[in-house]
Amino acid sequence: MRPFNERDYAGLMWSEMSWVEVQRAAEEGRIALLPLGSIEQHGPMIPVGCDQFLAHTWTLEGARRARDEHHVPVVVLPTIPFGRSTQHMDFPGTISLSLETYVKLLEDIVREVIRAGFRKIVCVSGHGGNFGPAREALRDLSGKLKSEGQVGVRFYLADSSNCFTGMNKIYAKMKQGQFNFHADACETSYYLFHRPDLVKQEGMVRPDVKRDAMPLHLDWFTKRDITESGSSGDPTLANPEYGELSYEYTTGAIGAFLKRVWDEPVGD
Repeated sequence: MRPFNERDYAGLMWSEMSWVEVQRAAEEGRIALLPLGSIEQHGPMIPVGCDQFLAHTWTLEGARRARDEHHVPVVVLPTIPFGRSTQHMDFPGTISLSLETYVKLLEDIVREVIRAGFRKIVCVSGHGGNFGPAREALRDLSGKLKSEGQVGVRFYLADSSNCFTGMNKIYAKMKQGQFNFHADACETSYYLFHRPDLVKQEGMVRPDVKRDAMPLHLDWFTKRDITESGSSGDPTLANPEYGELSYEYTTGAIGAFLKRVWDEPVGD
């Protein structure tokens, strides 16, 4: 595969359509995809927009593969850039929404997509911290719609249980030698493949990681409890070949997941 280029996705992006084209996409029964990103520190070597970039690139390329390889009609909404990133608040550059704001933002956007006529909406997150809030927001909205008499709408959240089921094997290929949960060789490799110009080579150092697993308590913060540099694993091992491998896997998984979504009846 070649690195991500937004011009490869003509006809898939909601933001580039006229209202007539959006209406037609809804009438065609296209699946609407909503990428969920975050703006948060990713160590001294890659941008704070990493998870936004992951969500954006994964979703667009996954949508293209769903269309071209599985004949599934799709449209991709603009990526929500901000997410839930409280654990990284000690680092400049992190912008975290409150839980109330995030849930309300997601609900308002999804309601507007439904109002436009779409009946299947899939969220794809580039940030793990969005999964819990997004899942609860969609479940809560489902209840509200049911009480309002709105039927025939389906929500989906692509995650490791239903879409990225082989991701652990992909991660294991990058043997980093210490705890890696964030801003590691894997994410650095992704940038080395797509945007090497944004990788700060001087920041690609093996960090001092304070533990070998996530804290048991919930009130942990990255800088205080895990790593003062903000990175983990061993970014010195990053390489563009691994970045390409992970891109191939994640986007292929999304394409296959969307085929399953397409084949599932909406029901009442």
